[in-house]
Amino acid sequence: PTSWILPLVEYGGHLVSACNSCVILWNGREWLSIPQTMNGFVYAATVYEGDLIIGGEFDRAGDVDASNIARWDGNQWWPLGGGTSNRCNALTIYNDKLIAGGFFTEAGDVEANYIARWDGQEWRPLGDGTNRHVQTLGVYRGDLLVGGRFTVAGGKVSPFFARWGPVRGEVDSHHSVDLSMNRIDIHASQNRRSQPRE
Repeated sequence: PTSWILPLVEYGGHLVSACNSCVILWNGREWLSIPQTMNGFVYAATVYEGDLIIGGEFDRAGDVDASNIARWDGNQWWPLGGGTSNRCNALTIYNDKLIAGGFFTEAGDVEANYIARWDGQEWRPLGDGTNRHVQTLGVYRGDLLVGGRFTVAGGKVSPFFARWGPVRGEVDSHHSVDLSMNRIDIHASQNRRSQPRE
């Protein structure tokens, strides 16, 4: 690599990363490039249903029209539905669905405020989404974790961090988000600071 490295993911026994618009693979001995690069920047990568998924800020992957998100099947690039309306910052897998977060407000032909899910056939919103962009995604103990510049998720105050998962009826140290794939309910937490010892 001759520039910054952003996403890192294992695909087909190789370590996959991106260097500007190039998607590169480490085979244990050397870096190789996937042919037909993007015409923009790559910011995210994951593996979904055996294919490599790349997200970023581009409108072509190789010779294929692909709006900010594309799929590599080992031989060629494919679009993922209509893609997203703006940059894709983060990708992860949650409950067998591909989750994308970024600066977009549409995914495919549906409104999706900065976060959306791909079910293998089409894009769907995650409830009301957030009020500003999503920067990172992760999965922890069965919950989807969402971080970014937002201060509201699902219409409720949730500064910079939210959790999408089943409501457990208990208060934790963050905001918890019930994502039943139909709605978002945010239960504000009470951050308890430890008191100094006398």
